[in-house]
Amino acid sequence: MRKLFTGQVKQWRSGRVFQAVIGEPDSPELAWLASSLFGISARDLLTRIKQEIFRGEMKRPIVVGSSEECIEVVGKNEGAICVAAESTTRALPEGVIVITLTD
Repeated sequence: MRKLFTGQVKQWRSGRVFQAVIGEPDSPELAWLASSLFGISARDLLTRIKQEIFRGEMKRPIVVGSSEECIEVVGKNEGAICVAAESTTRALPEGVIVITLTD
């Protein structure tokens, strides 16, 4: 997951192009992603993502305002992934799956 969110890996094993979907800079979802997966602040993760976009190593992430919007965007974009609040993952659109990350 770290490699996907930093542009080191650009495709899923299936060949679908990866598309990051992230929360707003002050969202709890982005804070969780930054601290749990990278051990850094959301601000530092955004800086790292911007550097990879500038270098041409990563597609620009789609920024969403809520977990609900995140799931909606993932449902419409093959290869997309986002971090969403668990409470919003109970009824998912067809083709959207949950990947549970544990420490």
